[in-house]
Amino acid sequence: MNLVTMCGFPLQAGAMLYFGHQMGAHDAKECGLVSQVFPHSTFEQEVWHKLEQFAQMPKQVMLDFLFNTRSWPNISVLLTYSEIEGQ
Repeated sequence: MNLVTMCGFPLQAGAMLYFGHQMGAHDAKECGLVSQVFPHSTFEQEVWHKLEQFAQMPKQVMLDFLFNTRSWPNISVLLTYSEIEGQ
């Protein structure tokens, strides 16, 4: 699945990629780019709760997840864009 398919139509995906259009959290969830959206007022509490849940997961589950995501065909492209956005 690509960004165009996830966002439903090429114009929105193109605007994001070519013009730096920023998408709101609820739109990102609707497109499947994020799995959950937390209200600003409880964001920190909810994130810590999720982190605690992740910490309770078996170690092998997390290792399998990391291995599988790093073997995605275009992971290097995703990591490059992630680095650029972080600057």
